[in-house]
Amino acid sequence: MRVDKLTIAVDDMMAMKDFYSGTFQIEFTAVELFGNTLYQGSKDGLTILLCPKTLAGVEADINTIQPRFVVKDVAATFHRAVESGGKSLTEVQEYDGESVAAVRDPDNNSVEFVEAK
Repeated sequence: MRVDKLTIAVDDMMAMKDFYSGTFQIEFTAVELFGNTLYQGSKDGLTILLCPKTLAGVEADINTIQPRFVVKDVAATFHRAVESGGKSLTEVQEYDGESVAAVRDPDNNSVEFVEAK
């Protein structure tokens, strides 16, 4: 099994677009749907769609999603995430034989990175 699309319900659309674009070096394009602007971008077979919480019907204020991304360089990804508006939760460390790190994105979701083996 693999995930090919991830829809993230967001409050602060532009901050979230800047965060995911900067962190993963993805170019997002605007998509109009029911009078709303969504943003979509793809990398390595995964499409990320940023959707307004109001359109998605999400009412949670924190951790509407808690993704873990497998990346080639966890340290570089972590630093890009922080530079793109993320807040450090766990700096790069070894855990159970893997290099891992975590941040909060601009909408306060925890996002984990693990280095591909």
